[in-house]
Amino acid sequence: MTTEGTWIGYSGTARIGLAVIPLAVAGGLVYAGTRWPGPLPARRPRPAIANLMLAIWVLAITTFLVCASIYVHRSAAWASI
Repeated sequence: MTTEGTWIGYSGTARIGLAVIPLAVAGGLVYAGTRWPGPLPARRPRPAIANLMLAIWVLAITTFLVCASIYVHRSAAWASI
């Protein structure tokens, strides 16, 4: 098996840890969620915070579309090789 650059795959206890630790964290969060007494009351954000959240949302969608476009163009270029 060849490796690219300096990347080395996980093996042994590292591989087990990468499987067990996220499962333990997820299990702990599920347990904490079942023990939580109830929902927290949500407050409406101030207008400045709401506008910032909207701007970040629009920026995230734009970034996704730009990256998807680049991905499609590069995959089309690779397909023609």
